[in-house]
Amino acid sequence: MSHGQNPRATADAPSDSPVIQPIVDSVIPPLYRSWLHYDTEHKVLICVKCETPHALTRPGLRRHLNKDHKLKKNVYRPILECIADLSIPDSLDDLPSVSDGLPPRQGLAIVPGFQCTAEACRFRTSGWKSMERHLSMNHQVERRRQGSSGFDNVSLQSWGRSRNYWIASHSEAPDSVAITGTEAGTNKEGLMKRVTQTRATMERKQQDHWNVLKQSQVQDSTPWLDFTKWKQLFLSKDIVLISESRLIKTNNPRIHDLFNISQERLQFMCNVLDALITRCVETLETTPDEIRDWLNSPKRTEPGTRTFELGQTNATFKR
Repeated sequence: MSHGQNPRATADAPSDSPVIQPIVDSVIPPLYRSWLHYDTEHKVLICVKCETPHALTRPGLRRHLNKDHKLKKNVYRPILECIADLSIPDSLDDLPSVSDGLPPRQGLAIVPGFQCTAEACRFRTSGWKSMERHLSMNHQVERRRQGSSGFDNVSLQSWGRSRNYWIASHSEAPDSVAITGTEAGTNKEGLMKRVTQTRATMERKQQDHWNVLKQSQVQDSTPWLDFTKWKQLFLSKDIVLISESRLIKTNNPRIHDLFNISQERLQFMCNVLDALITRCVETLETTPDEIRDWLNSPKRTEPGTRTFELGQTNATFKR
């Protein structure tokens, strides 16, 4: 490769787009997993709500949620309470180092980058200009003697704003490795162990979802909620997925798949909704006032003192 040529233009160069590692399991309560992830091995708290996930310190968490995400105190207080007992660095300087070659850390972005191949040099960067400048200033003679490019394409991760990169491994997880032939017999015990672990993980996830409903602070035994049967409706549903689907930003790939709707289909649904609302308005206008009095009554045996009317103006309907 000639000097100054951008390796990103080559066929084997990594993609420019960072890939966010999905969160498989987390000690964070399900309702707040779209905001935070806790790396239990390195004891680091990560904000996964930001476009580029990054580590947070304990003192900086409150400020981050309030200033960067515009959350009110009554909203971020339960988030602070759920991580109160976790061990979290008090300063960015206390963030632990991560060894090269380990599987990617969950919740963090995998960034395509470069590492210097010179002996005893640990320089790595996500920018080609930085790598080119490093090689020119430090290893120009060494590169000419070896006749090499002086760098390798690698996948990098960091705790975020510190830019202290480590190299993430591309090796597949043990669960995804195919076992065939004689290996199937010798690894039968290990395979059954993984099946058992997978089943336990699924049961734990289901229990977490059930706990979300059980631990809700909202009174769900009122006559109205009993009548709607919402508790029975959501009992067997993925409450975390439903919660995340209301968010504009989420790293959950299932949400992106579910909401990958074409503009034409969205317009069709808007037209259907307009027709439905128009029919409701026309029906209300032809409904006698006596019936509308009953519609506006909270009692079963007495009509309301005011007639049921539209609460929206024409401008509101148009919007």
